[in-house]
Amino acid sequence: MLKITDTQIFGFKAALRDMRNPMESWDKSDTEYLEKGCTLQREWGTIEMPEGPNIGPNDLKLMKKLAKGGSEHRKFLRCINVWCIIYPSRDVWQEIDTYKVSTVRNSCSTMHKLGHRPLTREDFRFIPPPEEYGLQDVYETAINAVLNFQNAAGATYRNTKDYNLVRSMKKLLPEGYIQRAGYHLNYENCLSMFLQRRNHRLSEWRYDPDKVYYEDRPVSICNWIYCLPYMSDLIKHILDEE
Repeated sequence: MLKITDTQIFGFKAALRDMRNPMESWDKSDTEYLEKGCTLQREWGTIEMPEGPNIGPNDLKLMKKLAKGGSEHRKFLRCINVWCIIYPSRDVWQEIDTYKVSTVRNSCSTMHKLGHRPLTREDFRFIPPPEEYGLQDVYETAINAVLNFQNAAGATYRNTKDYNLVRSMKKLLPEGYIQRAGYHLNYENCLSMFLQRRNHRLSEWRYDPDKVYYEDRPVSICNWIYCLPYMSDLIKHILDEE
């Protein structure tokens, strides 16, 4: 699991208006917008929506039809923008970057900030091996070795300012290191992620309808996507689950 916070969504008004351009059916639009926007509460956090859309049945019907028609028909989804702060480990970032089309990632920088403070276990997502293999002692030794080197090298760097020490730290930084980033994507990115990754072997991706909330607000990426406003309507229509 991972933590996702500060979700903001904007663009419904323009997207829903323009999805009606091909058939010039603007008069059939029935969505209303709250003047002061709204904030939606989810078990893992809040979603801020400055437009406050209350999508009417006519617009929702067309949204679902276009969404199911494929990416060439649901262009309007690319205009609905999502911002969040996400805290994946480095190995999960590699998979998220598969969807690097019209996305923006502003990450905390290991180049600039690694070595500026001591690291703790909370800076990593460590996954212990199954007990039946008897690897617990080796596992703990490896974690301690990582932390001991990173913190010894970091302390020396803070005293000497020798950047070669940071380069050594970066080369030995585990994939489990959690790297916060502000992330910008759109509803088309989100829909593609869900449809392609909902049954993924990694818990950071996999959708579990029975587990939306976890301790300290972690959530899977697909569970987070499913909870975005009106996303579940599109997903269920595409998967014929209505």
